[in-house]
Amino acid sequence: MRKYPQTKFSIFGTGLKIGLVVEVGILATSFIWFKRLNNSQGLRYEYSQKHPKFLEYYYKVDDMIGNSQIRKSDHEAWKKE
Repeated sequence: MRKYPQTKFSIFGTGLKIGLVVEVGILATSFIWFKRLNNSQGLRYEYSQKHPKFLEYYYKVDDMIGNSQIRKSDHEAWKKE
């Protein structure tokens, strides 16, 4: 049986597949974290204390999507505490 050496294209294809899997994994993780932040005011409060820049980025993305009331409701709820 003859063995053919790997060509540059087959190595490129393997790297492309690995890159695609990593990209999909990062996208899925980002979506899960966004959903968790979107559904939990307590988690957003925790992030406002520990990671305010990350929470600000979340609010910017949420504003682009069209749900700008979350920031206002969070600040109103946190002022009551």
